[in-house]
Amino acid sequence: MKKMMQLAALALVGLTHSGCAYVLKDNNAGFPAVCPGILYCDMKVAQQVTPPTLPAHYKMLGPVSAEATTTNVLFIFSTGDASYETLKRAALSKYPDAKAIINLEIDCDQHNYFVVNRVTAKIRGIAVSW
Repeated sequence: MKKMMQLAALALVGLTHSGCAYVLKDNNAGFPAVCPGILYCDMKVAQQVTPPTLPAHYKMLGPVSAEATTTNVLFIFSTGDASYETLKRAALSKYPDAKAIINLEIDCDQHNYFVVNRVTAKIRGIAVSW
């Protein structure tokens, strides 16, 4: 009986912390973090990051973009780096003297196919320097 109660509790936790039943949390300056769906998930989420504080005089360099993917397999193995710092570094690599990104837009695509969960974060904006 005790073993059945433990399995039931585990199943309840799995069902309430998966897919669309799980509440989005903010981390990495606005990127969503969700627990993957157990059988299938295909969702898109977009959020904004607080704009950087700019000096009185700055120069717009041009448009930039970057994307990164993280992957979870069997709810056990997770790999990838889609942190904001990594995305920002990749986006600004186009302009070596760039300091920040303004008009930043972030999109995150999440695709889950039973045992593989993949989240791709994409950023777009304008590089600036001062």
